[in-house]
Amino acid sequence: MRTLHRWTMIIVALFLVFVAGTGVIIQSIDLKSLYGHAPATDPTMQSIREGIMGPPGFAVIKTSDYDAARLPDKVDLGQLLTVVQTAAHAAAPSEAMSWVELRMDGNTPIGVVAIAGSNARQLTFNALNGAALGTEESESPFAMFSHGPPSPHDVIKDIHRGDFLGHAGAWISLVISLLLVVMVVSGLTLYFKMLLVRKKTGRTDWFWR
Repeated sequence: MRTLHRWTMIIVALFLVFVAGTGVIIQSIDLKSLYGHAPATDPTMQSIREGIMGPPGFAVIKTSDYDAARLPDKVDLGQLLTVVQTAAHAAAPSEAMSWVELRMDGNTPIGVVAIAGSNARQLTFNALNGAALGTEESESPFAMFSHGPPSPHDVIKDIHRGDFLGHAGAWISLVISLLLVVMVVSGLTLYFKMLLVRKKTGRTDWFWR
């Protein structure tokens, strides 16, 4: 049991050193960007925020949304929606809308309209004057923020998680997890064996030097 425990410990220790080392590198890269006040467009910042939807009630669709301005406090939201819907009906008179959303593009409020049906797409308008700003492929406003450009964060994270090994990385993680269980069980077995021997000598302390 002692031999099994020691060999398991050696393998697990090497793996934990690897995981801890790559983890420290990832955190160092992240902290450098965070405390260096890197812009939202920085690849590392995009990697850190991957999958984050943004503040309550607001979905991050593109990088610029992270530092977008707020809608003006005194703006008439009803009027903005009316302008956007009127422009959308003019642009697609015979098509149904699935949702309408007000967002900010720089300092300008814009309206994003999702057109439903076989030709699903998004139409974007200036919410102040109804001017058309373009058409994009349809996408849910609640879709998770897509993966950003390659960054040192992602490179080290792939190594840290074993993703660079493909499916083998997942199997290695499983094996190491099982070895951790073996190490705990064998360690406890050795401990209680030694504890029973110790108690037979009249020493009842659970721990010893």
